[in-house]
Formats: sequence, C-alpha cells, structure tokens
Amino acid sequence: MSVFAVEAQRIIAYELADWLGTILPRHGGEKYWQFYVLNTLSVPQQREYEDLDLGDFLSLDLAALISVAAQNSAELVANNLISAEILTPYRQGSAHAA
Repeated sequence: MSVFAVEAQRIIAYELADWLGTILPRHGGEKYWQFYVLNTLSVPQQREYEDLDLGDFLSLDLAALISVAAQNSAELVANNLISAEILTPYRQGSAHAA
C-alpha cells in the first residue's frame, strides 16, 4: 500500500473517531459506549475492544469506526445529526458530484 493511502486512512480514522466521540456521547447518554459502539461491532471486534476506556474512539481501527458509523446511521439521520443525503450512494454525474 502506498504511503499516501496509509496516511489517508490514518486521517480518515482520526476524523471519524473525533466526530463519533463528539456526537455519540451527546446523543446516547450514559450507556452510549455499550449500545452505540460495542454492540454495533462484530463479535471478534467486541472481544478486541471490550477493555477500552469509555470513549476511547482513537483506539478503534478504521474498520471498527466505519462499522460504528454505519450501524448508527439511520438513528443519526432520524435525530437530524447527519443529513439523509449522506446515505445516498455516490453516482458520477449526480448532484453529489458537484
């Protein structure tokens, strides 16, 4: 993998961790870590991350962060925390491409 790709993934993971770490605790209340984070991960991921400190999004890898975001996307849209447009697949030539 190129150095650029590795750096891009690192930046994406950091930004996603920062965003999830801001939005989920505000939305999810006291039990957000268990409900909105750990419960959305695969069983192997849950085992890997079960001992993390509450809110330690920066210790999650990019795959886990994407899983958390994806599994919570419908609820985040329903609560106006993200736009429904973000869930629309990108199609070249669409309004999203502008």
